[in-house]
Amino acid sequence: MWRRSARRALLLLLLLAALIVAGCVPRGSGSAGSDEATRTVTNEGAVTATPSVGASMAQASAQLSQSGVVVVELWWGGPTQEFVLVLIDPNGEEIEIGRYQAQEQQWLPVPVNLPRVAGERLQAGTWRVRWMEASQRRVVAEATLNVTTQDVQRWRAASTPRPESTPLAEQQATPVGSPTAQRPTPTPVPPAWAASWPSQPIQPQDCFTGARNVVEVGIRNSTGRPGQSWRMIVQVINPAGDVAELGPITVEADRATQTQFDLCEYGGTSALVGTWRVRWVDAGNRSVVYQEVTFEVLPVSGGSPAPPPPQGSVDSDGDGFVDDEELNFGSDPHNPDTDGDGLLDGFEVWQYGTDPTVIDTDWDGTYDGAEYQLGTDPWDPCDPNPDADACTL
Repeated sequence: MWRRSARRALLLLLLLAALIVAGCVPRGSGSAGSDEATRTVTNEGAVTATPSVGASMAQASAQLSQSGVVVVELWWGGPTQEFVLVLIDPNGEEIEIGRYQAQEQQWLPVPVNLPRVAGERLQAGTWRVRWMEASQRRVVAEATLNVTTQDVQRWRAASTPRPESTPLAEQQATPVGSPTAQRPTPTPVPPAWAASWPSQPIQPQDCFTGARNVVEVGIRNSTGRPGQSWRMIVQVINPAGDVAELGPITVEADRATQTQFDLCEYGGTSALVGTWRVRWVDAGNRSVVYQEVTFEVLPVSGGSPAPPPPQGSVDSDGDGFVDDEELNFGSDPHNPDTDGDGLLDGFEVWQYGTDPTVIDTDWDGTYDGAEYQLGTDPWDPCDPNPDADACTL
């Protein structure tokens, strides 16, 4: 009897133990729970499981600046891999920014100009930045940033192009142009540029005699911040409208930058007299004009006349070297520039002192005409090139 009761009690204890064990194990635990922890919601609202990417392998951050530039960063704990960066607006529409390669155990920073990238879709609300594997388009990390209505208004105001400023009247120390391209954070043209230039008409010397007429101009800005600088091109425009560009030059805040040029080099004898213009423009965008000035050059004065050529013969080619003398010298009386160096035969003989039958009198590799333009010595083989073969002889 007692044996039967004991057997019944033992069966009851085993059944109770089984019930206790079954009640202590919750449904849905195990691998399903780990999958749930790594799921990421996409912009369409669907759920995509990414069990191979743990929370410690990828992290994303996004920092929004006042100018609208978002610094998006990805920390990647796996081997070097390529990722796609996607920007998602508050309506869930995606804007693909680009592909980037993340190195193992390193932060990958990417600056994104939100107003420029978003364009007409720029709006207030919660924006998301999403990193996805380039090969499988699988989400590995995501971050959010909040854009306020004040942010949108500020960025749109900054990107509105300013009207073109009026051209200079008389000689005003103000810029004559402004950038036309729309930029979210434009660098404004400083409002106070001061220029220096010849204030009185210039009485030049005759360029035909080899004289040099050097002009100095300068520009200065007193409103810039310490350390601020601008890269510019100096445009020299002669009375004939020919434009020559000098530079680029670097203009630092509150420091005058001077530039010199020779009127004979850029005007010669045909475009020397009249109104010259000098214009300082942005080196990267010629439409941005910081300053423009004008000055006058008078006709060449009489001065001491050059020695007259010998009389008593005909000058068939009109080079200032009569035919009889050309035949005796060995030059061509029917070619005003026998050696083809850019100088008239008569000018070489009577004024410049070079040989009209030799294109390079000092054999330094620089033609006589070029030496005249440079202002160097046509009889010195080391000027202007000290490395010339003739200089080492």
